[in-house]
Amino acid sequence: MTSFRPTRTDIALLVLLALLWGSSFTWIKVAVETIPPASLTAGRIALAALILLAVVRLRAIRLPSSPAIWLHLLVQSVINLALPFLLISWGEQHVSSGLASILTTTAPLFAFSIAAATGHAARGAAQALGLLCGFAGVVLIIGADALKELGGPQLSAQLALVGAGFCYGSSSNYGRVFRSISPIAVGAGTLLWATVLTVPLSLAVDRPWTLQPSAQSLGALVLLGTLSTALAFSIYFRLLGTLGTVGTSTVGYLRVGFGVILGILFLGEHLTLTTASGLALIVLGVAGINGQLGRAAGLFRRPTPAARS
Repeated sequence: MTSFRPTRTDIALLVLLALLWGSSFTWIKVAVETIPPASLTAGRIALAALILLAVVRLRAIRLPSSPAIWLHLLVQSVINLALPFLLISWGEQHVSSGLASILTTTAPLFAFSIAAATGHAARGAAQALGLLCGFAGVVLIIGADALKELGGPQLSAQLALVGAGFCYGSSSNYGRVFRSISPIAVGAGTLLWATVLTVPLSLAVDRPWTLQPSAQSLGALVLLGTLSTALAFSIYFRLLGTLGTVGTSTVGYLRVGFGVILGILFLGEHLTLTTASGLALIVLGVAGINGQLGRAAGLFRRPTPAARS
Protein backbone atom coordinates (compact mmCIF):
# COMPACT_ATOMS: atom_id res chain seq x y z
CA MET A 1 0.00 0.00 0.00
CA THR A 2 1.31 3.45 -0.91
CA SER A 3 2.25 5.59 2.07
CA PHE A 4 0.67 9.00 2.53
CA ARG A 5 1.42 12.19 4.40
CA PRO A 6 -1.58 13.72 6.15
CA THR A 7 -2.22 17.42 5.72
CA ARG A 8 -2.75 19.84 8.57
CA THR A 9 -6.44 19.82 7.70
CA ASP A 10 -6.56 16.04 8.20
CA ILE A 11 -4.93 16.30 11.63
CA ALA A 12 -7.19 19.21 12.63
CA LEU A 13 -10.27 17.22 11.60
CA LEU A 14 -9.04 14.20 13.58
CA VAL A 15 -8.69 16.39 16.68
CA LEU A 16 -12.14 17.92 16.07
CA LEU A 17 -13.65 14.44 15.70
CA ALA A 18 -12.08 13.38 18.99
CA LEU A 19 -13.51 16.48 20.68
CA LEU A 20 -16.99 15.83 19.25
CA TRP A 21 -17.03 12.20 20.33
CA GLY A 22 -15.22 12.88 23.62
CA SER A 23 -17.79 15.50 24.66
CA SER A 24 -20.67 13.16 23.80
CA PHE A 25 -20.24 11.37 27.15
CA THR A 26 -21.12 14.62 28.92
CA TRP A 27 -24.23 15.17 26.79
CA ILE A 28 -25.32 11.55 27.27
CA LYS A 29 -25.05 11.91 31.04
CA VAL A 30 -27.35 14.95 30.91
CA ALA A 31 -29.79 13.42 28.41
CA VAL A 32 -30.35 10.06 30.13
CA GLU A 33 -31.63 11.80 33.28
CA THR A 34 -35.08 11.93 31.64
CA ILE A 35 -34.65 10.09 28.30
CA PRO A 36 -34.09 6.30 28.42
CA PRO A 37 -31.06 4.91 26.52
CA ALA A 38 -33.01 3.27 23.68
CA SER A 39 -34.98 6.43 22.91
CA LEU A 40 -31.88 8.61 23.29
CA THR A 41 -29.96 6.46 20.82
CA ALA A 42 -32.84 6.40 18.34
CA GLY A 43 -33.46 10.14 18.76
CA ARG A 44 -29.88 11.25 18.17
CA ILE A 45 -29.50 8.93 15.18
CA ALA A 46 -32.83 9.95 13.59
CA LEU A 47 -32.04 13.66 14.08
CA ALA A 48 -28.59 13.22 12.55
CA ALA A 49 -30.04 11.29 9.59
CA LEU A 50 -32.55 14.10 8.91
CA ILE A 51 -29.80 16.73 9.07
CA LEU A 52 -27.52 14.90 6.64
CA LEU A 53 -30.40 14.12 4.27
CA ALA A 54 -31.22 17.86 4.25
CA VAL A 55 -27.56 18.67 3.50
CA VAL A 56 -27.58 16.09 0.70
CA ARG A 57 -30.63 17.78 -0.81
CA LEU A 58 -29.36 21.35 -0.41
CA ARG A 59 -25.95 20.54 -1.90
CA ALA A 60 -27.42 18.33 -4.63
CA ILE A 61 -25.29 15.39 -3.52
CA ARG A 62 -26.32 12.13 -5.13
CA LEU A 63 -27.11 9.24 -2.82
CA PRO A 64 -25.88 5.81 -3.96
CA SER A 65 -28.16 4.11 -6.47
CA SER A 66 -26.57 0.67 -6.32
CA PRO A 67 -28.40 -1.91 -4.15
CA ALA A 68 -25.00 -3.42 -3.34
CA ILE A 69 -23.80 -0.10 -1.84
CA TRP A 70 -26.96 0.16 0.25
CA LEU A 71 -26.29 -3.34 1.53
CA HIS A 72 -22.78 -2.22 2.49
CA LEU A 73 -24.29 0.79 4.27
CA LEU A 74 -26.56 -1.55 6.22
CA VAL A 75 -23.56 -3.62 7.35
CA GLN A 76 -21.72 -0.42 8.31
CA SER A 77 -24.68 0.81 10.37
CA VAL A 78 -24.75 -2.48 12.29
CA ILE A 79 -21.03 -2.74 13.08
CA ASN A 80 -20.45 0.99 13.62
CA LEU A 81 -23.62 1.92 15.50
CA ALA A 82 -26.27 -0.61 16.47
CA LEU A 83 -24.17 -3.58 17.63
CA PRO A 84 -21.38 -1.71 19.52
CA PHE A 85 -23.96 0.56 21.20
CA LEU A 86 -25.80 -2.54 22.40
CA LEU A 87 -22.61 -4.28 23.59
CA ILE A 88 -21.37 -1.20 25.45
CA SER A 89 -24.75 -0.49 27.06
CA TRP A 90 -24.93 -4.05 28.39
CA GLY A 91 -21.25 -4.38 29.30
CA GLU A 92 -21.10 -1.14 31.31
CA GLN A 93 -23.85 -2.41 33.59
CA HIS A 94 -21.42 -5.02 34.95
CA VAL A 95 -17.95 -3.47 34.49
CA SER A 96 -16.44 -0.28 35.93
CA SER A 97 -16.27 2.71 33.60
CA GLY A 98 -12.46 2.69 33.79
CA LEU A 99 -12.08 -0.87 32.59
CA ALA A 100 -14.84 -0.32 30.01
CA SER A 101 -12.89 2.61 28.56
CA ILE A 102 -9.72 0.54 28.31
CA LEU A 103 -11.46 -2.45 26.71
CA THR A 104 -13.32 -0.39 24.09
CA THR A 105 -10.12 1.51 23.27
CA THR A 106 -8.81 -1.71 21.73
CA ALA A 107 -10.50 -0.50 18.51
CA PRO A 108 -7.30 0.94 16.96
CA LEU A 109 -5.45 -2.31 17.76
CA PHE A 110 -8.14 -4.32 15.99
CA ALA A 111 -8.18 -1.84 13.10
CA PHE A 112 -4.44 -2.28 12.60
CA SER A 113 -4.58 -6.07 12.92
CA ILE A 114 -7.34 -6.34 10.32
CA ALA A 115 -5.59 -3.87 8.01
CA ALA A 116 -2.31 -5.79 8.32
CA ALA A 117 -4.03 -9.11 7.65
CA THR A 118 -5.65 -7.70 4.50
CA GLY A 119 -2.53 -5.90 3.26
CA HIS A 120 -3.68 -2.36 4.06
CA ALA A 121 -1.29 -1.42 6.92
CA ALA A 122 0.78 1.44 5.51
CA ARG A 123 3.75 1.61 7.90
CA GLY A 124 3.84 -1.81 9.52
CA ALA A 125 6.05 -1.89 12.61
CA ALA A 126 6.02 1.92 13.02
CA GLN A 127 2.22 1.93 13.21
CA ALA A 128 2.20 -1.01 15.61
CA LEU A 129 4.61 0.81 17.95
CA GLY A 130 2.50 3.97 17.81
CA LEU A 131 -0.66 1.99 18.58
CA LEU A 132 0.93 0.35 21.62
CA CYS A 133 2.24 3.74 22.77
CA GLY A 134 -1.24 5.30 22.54
CA PHE A 135 -2.88 2.35 24.30
CA ALA A 136 -0.30 2.58 27.11
CA GLY A 137 -1.22 6.26 27.46
CA VAL A 138 -4.90 5.36 27.85
CA VAL A 139 -4.05 2.81 30.56
CA LEU A 140 -1.91 5.38 32.40
CA ILE A 141 -4.68 7.98 32.34
CA ILE A 142 -7.44 5.62 33.48
CA GLY A 143 -5.24 3.74 35.93
CA ALA A 144 -3.66 0.31 35.66
CA ASP A 145 -5.62 -0.79 38.74
CA ALA A 146 -8.66 -1.11 36.47
CA LEU A 147 -6.96 -4.06 34.78
CA LYS A 148 -7.15 -6.03 38.04
CA GLU A 149 -10.83 -6.59 37.30
CA LEU A 150 -10.03 -8.67 34.21
CA GLY A 151 -11.50 -12.17 34.24
CA GLY A 152 -13.70 -13.49 37.01
CA PRO A 153 -17.51 -13.58 37.05
CA GLN A 154 -17.86 -10.55 34.74
CA LEU A 155 -15.83 -12.07 31.91
CA SER A 156 -18.78 -12.13 29.52
CA ALA A 157 -19.40 -8.40 30.02
CA GLN A 158 -15.70 -7.71 29.47
CA LEU A 159 -15.76 -9.73 26.27
CA ALA A 160 -18.80 -7.73 25.14
CA LEU A 161 -16.80 -4.51 25.54
CA VAL A 162 -13.85 -5.98 23.66
CA GLY A 163 -16.40 -7.03 21.04
CA ALA A 164 -17.47 -3.40 20.73
CA GLY A 165 -13.82 -2.46 20.14
CA PHE A 166 -13.64 -5.16 17.46
CA CYS A 167 -16.79 -3.75 15.83
CA TYR A 168 -15.28 -0.26 15.65
CA GLY A 169 -11.98 -1.61 14.32
CA SER A 170 -13.87 -3.63 11.72
CA SER A 171 -16.07 -0.71 10.68
CA SER A 172 -13.07 1.54 9.97
CA ASN A 173 -11.69 -1.18 7.68
CA TYR A 174 -15.07 -1.83 6.09
CA GLY A 175 -15.37 1.89 5.34
CA ARG A 176 -12.83 1.49 2.53
CA VAL A 177 -15.65 0.38 0.21
CA PHE A 178 -17.10 3.92 0.35
CA ARG A 179 -14.00 5.87 -0.74
CA SER A 180 -15.51 6.83 -4.11
CA ILE A 181 -18.69 8.18 -2.49
CA SER A 182 -19.26 11.56 -0.81
CA PRO A 183 -18.63 11.28 2.97
CA ILE A 184 -21.89 13.14 3.59
CA ALA A 185 -23.82 10.66 1.42
CA VAL A 186 -22.18 7.73 3.25
CA GLY A 187 -23.00 9.27 6.63
CA ALA A 188 -26.60 9.91 5.59
CA GLY A 189 -27.05 6.37 4.29
CA THR A 190 -25.48 4.78 7.36
CA LEU A 191 -27.57 6.85 9.74
CA LEU A 192 -30.73 6.20 7.73
CA TRP A 193 -30.24 2.45 8.14
CA ALA A 194 -29.41 2.92 11.83
CA THR A 195 -32.67 4.86 12.24
CA VAL A 196 -34.61 1.97 10.72
CA LEU A 197 -32.92 -0.39 13.21
CA THR A 198 -33.20 1.70 16.39
CA VAL A 199 -36.53 3.55 16.20
CA PRO A 200 -38.72 0.40 16.34
CA LEU A 201 -36.77 -0.74 19.40
CA SER A 202 -37.37 2.62 21.08
CA LEU A 203 -41.10 2.46 20.28
CA ALA A 204 -41.41 -1.04 21.68
CA VAL A 205 -39.29 -0.61 24.81
CA ASP A 206 -39.81 3.00 25.94
CA ARG A 207 -43.13 4.11 24.43
CA PRO A 208 -41.51 7.56 23.92
CA TRP A 209 -44.87 9.36 23.58
CA THR A 210 -45.33 8.77 27.33
CA LEU A 211 -41.99 10.34 28.30
CA GLN A 212 -41.61 13.81 29.81
CA PRO A 213 -38.01 14.85 29.01
CA SER A 214 -36.59 17.97 30.59
CA ALA A 215 -35.40 20.95 28.58
CA GLN A 216 -31.81 20.11 29.53
CA SER A 217 -32.16 16.55 28.28
CA LEU A 218 -33.71 17.69 25.01
CA GLY A 219 -30.93 20.22 24.55
CA ALA A 220 -28.34 17.52 25.13
CA LEU A 221 -30.09 15.25 22.61
CA VAL A 222 -29.97 18.04 20.01
CA LEU A 223 -26.23 18.52 20.60
CA LEU A 224 -25.69 14.77 20.33
CA GLY A 225 -27.63 14.57 17.08
CA THR A 226 -26.19 17.65 15.36
CA LEU A 227 -22.56 17.73 16.53
CA SER A 228 -21.59 14.34 17.98
CA THR A 229 -23.42 12.36 15.28
CA ALA A 230 -24.23 14.26 12.04
CA LEU A 231 -21.09 16.40 11.89
CA ALA A 232 -18.89 13.73 13.46
CA PHE A 233 -19.87 11.02 10.98
CA SER A 234 -19.30 13.32 8.01
CA ILE A 235 -15.78 13.98 9.31
CA TYR A 236 -15.21 10.30 10.12
CA PHE A 237 -15.97 9.05 6.60
CA ARG A 238 -13.88 11.85 5.07
CA LEU A 239 -10.89 10.88 7.21
CA LEU A 240 -11.18 7.23 6.20
CA GLY A 241 -10.32 8.39 2.69
CA THR A 242 -7.40 10.61 3.74
CA LEU A 243 -5.85 9.36 6.98
CA GLY A 244 -6.80 5.77 6.22
CA THR A 245 -8.22 3.02 8.38
CA VAL A 246 -5.65 2.87 11.18
CA GLY A 247 -4.99 6.61 11.36
CA THR A 248 -8.69 7.41 11.70
CA SER A 249 -9.22 4.73 14.34
CA THR A 250 -6.75 6.50 16.66
CA VAL A 251 -9.51 8.99 17.40
CA GLY A 252 -10.33 6.54 20.22
CA TYR A 253 -7.07 7.42 21.97
CA LEU A 254 -7.54 11.17 21.47
CA ARG A 255 -11.09 10.92 22.78
CA VAL A 256 -9.77 9.68 26.13
CA GLY A 257 -7.30 12.56 26.17
CA PHE A 258 -10.05 15.10 25.55
CA GLY A 259 -12.08 13.53 28.36
CA VAL A 260 -9.22 14.37 30.71
CA ILE A 261 -8.77 17.89 29.35
CA LEU A 262 -12.50 18.68 29.58
CA GLY A 263 -12.55 17.37 33.15
CA ILE A 264 -9.68 19.71 34.07
CA LEU A 265 -11.27 22.73 32.36
CA PHE A 266 -14.89 22.31 33.49
CA LEU A 267 -14.97 19.89 36.43
CA GLY A 268 -12.07 21.19 38.49
CA GLU A 269 -10.02 18.00 38.13
CA HIS A 270 -6.25 18.17 38.58
CA LEU A 271 -3.51 17.22 36.11
CA THR A 272 -1.20 14.69 37.77
CA LEU A 273 2.22 13.61 36.51
CA THR A 274 0.82 10.19 35.60
CA THR A 275 -2.04 11.73 33.63
CA ALA A 276 0.31 14.15 31.89
CA SER A 277 2.56 11.23 30.93
CA GLY A 278 -0.46 9.38 29.55
CA LEU A 279 -1.47 12.40 27.47
CA ALA A 280 2.07 12.68 26.11
CA LEU A 281 2.08 9.01 25.12
CA ILE A 282 -1.28 9.40 23.35
CA VAL A 283 -0.10 12.45 21.40
CA LEU A 284 3.18 10.81 20.40
CA GLY A 285 1.46 7.52 19.56
CA VAL A 286 -1.20 9.11 17.35
CA ALA A 287 1.41 11.36 15.72
CA GLY A 288 3.67 8.39 15.02
CA ILE A 289 0.85 6.45 13.39
CA ASN A 290 -0.03 9.40 11.16
CA GLY A 291 3.53 10.32 10.19
CA GLN A 292 3.66 13.46 12.37
CA LEU A 293 6.09 12.28 15.04
CA GLY A 294 8.63 15.05 14.51
CA ARG A 295 6.00 17.75 14.81
CA ALA A 296 4.46 16.18 17.92
CA ALA A 297 7.84 15.71 19.61
CA GLY A 298 8.40 19.44 19.20
CA LEU A 299 5.46 20.06 21.52
CA PHE A 300 7.42 18.49 24.38
CA ARG A 301 10.82 20.15 23.68
CA ARG A 302 11.80 23.32 25.47
CA PRO A 303 12.23 26.16 22.95
CA THR A 304 15.77 27.36 22.26
CA PRO A 305 16.69 31.03 22.88
CA ALA A 306 16.53 31.63 19.13
CA ALA A 307 13.03 30.15 19.00
CA ARG A 308 11.85 32.46 21.78
CA SER A 309 12.94 35.63 20.02
